[in-house]
Amino acid sequence: MTVENLETNGTQTPATTEEKTSTVRGKASTAKTAKDKEVVALSVKNSPESASKALKFYQPEHRLPENRPVGSSHLHFTEDEMLPGGRPVEVSHLKVVSTYSSVGGLRPVGSSGMEISSTLAISGNRPIALSHLHISETYTVMGNRPVASNEIDDPETLMGFLD
Repeated sequence: MTVENLETNGTQTPATTEEKTSTVRGKASTAKTAKDKEVVALSVKNSPESASKALKFYQPEHRLPENRPVGSSHLHFTEDEMLPGGRPVEVSHLKVVSTYSSVGGLRPVGSSGMEISSTLAISGNRPIALSHLHISETYTVMGNRPVASNEIDDPETLMGFLD
């Protein structure tokens, strides 16, 4: 790297540092001049061999607010669909079997290997997955929620974890 330029924040003061001492309400205080408080920025020019490793920015047609940079990426976007505000839709490996309409628009329903026994209509259709959990048919509490039985497969192994 080679140094190209030296810039300051606009306060040009002499190179000497002076300290001023003043008395405020009987206490002595030391105030430094503007030279000590100024911010110095160093502009650095990269050498050609390190330029290939530098972060390269994508320059879109319409600049982002406040000229924020957009980094390059390996994301792939669909060409035909855009969300409101020109937001892109990324290509995904998700297999969509259907969609449903919600307040935010069309929402995808992805395929899954989960086995569903039935659905429950609380805040939308919620799936109830099949499980090997043994449910006690006698005890139900708080809106028909199931209570698991106390029978376990291997009590000695389970009790070994409780030490």
